[in-house]
Amino acid sequence: MDVLRSLKHEDDNPRGQGRSLYIDGQTLEEAQEAEERRKAINAEKISLTKQEQGILKLVQAKNYFQRLGLPEPRWDARGEPIWECGDRVLSRVYNDLKKCCHPEWSYHPRRKQGFQLLTEALDTLSNKDGKREAYVRNFVREAREKERLLKDLQRGLLEEEVPTAAANPAAEADELRKQMADKTKRMLQQSRARAKATERAAQKAAASLPAAPSKYRKPESTPSLLNDDDQEPGVQRESAVRDAKGKKKRRVGVF
Repeated sequence: MDVLRSLKHEDDNPRGQGRSLYIDGQTLEEAQEAEERRKAINAEKISLTKQEQGILKLVQAKNYFQRLGLPEPRWDARGEPIWECGDRVLSRVYNDLKKCCHPEWSYHPRRKQGFQLLTEALDTLSNKDGKREAYVRNFVREAREKERLLKDLQRGLLEEEVPTAAANPAAEADELRKQMADKTKRMLQQSRARAKATERAAQKAAASLPAAPSKYRKPESTPSLLNDDDQEPGVQRESAVRDAKGKKKRRVGVF
């Protein structure tokens, strides 16, 4: 029995010496549980790109609520903060975010920074460090101050614009009608000027054109070789005709 007991607690891996009897625990059962946990984690690990996105979200968040992706608190009519988030919701959010920065889940170079930001927000909002109420009240006070300043700014801009428009509505309407009439008049004048310019350009172009060539002119009456008295009707005779180039040619016809 002593031999079996010593074999049961024997460490076959020398790296385990000095820490524990086994690499992942003092007993075989603990080592087996650790190995199963490691396999489960490896099966659910996310890609390096998603780890980068999760850590970037934690770094760029402006407050703890944005880090965990939770709704920001509001306030009632008396200014008291309103924010409720159960431990179940916080646990689910933590389980989703730890995959990008937890040392057991992530292999990103900035996992340590991301995990520190995650644990800081979780400890405060879960009231693990006792600072949740103070943090929520401080957040609500700053949010109310920002909202008040924004309303004052909008009200000031409206007060600068509205009095000039509402001081004299009748004068404003008359001024608008006058502007429309002037605009219409200018448009008519421009249209007439363009029409006159187009007409002058057409006349100038027509005047600059050369005279029509002689072949397009109407031919003159053809002279006859015989006088009208000497010609007999029904007799075939020749007549001299000049063409467009001024050359003479003979034409035979019945006169």
